Amino acid sequence: MAPHWAVPARAASRPVSPALIHGVSVPPASARLLDAMEDYGD
Repeated sequence: MAPHWAVPARAASRPVSPALIHGVSVPPASARLLDAMEDYGD
């Protein structure tokens, strides 16, 4: 890393409740791309 970037000693991550996750939108082109991929599609 560049010396002017501060790195926190430890990143604290906590689980997020699924009730707080909303407003996610996927563009139609991306949804079609994932649907066409064998790993992610039907």
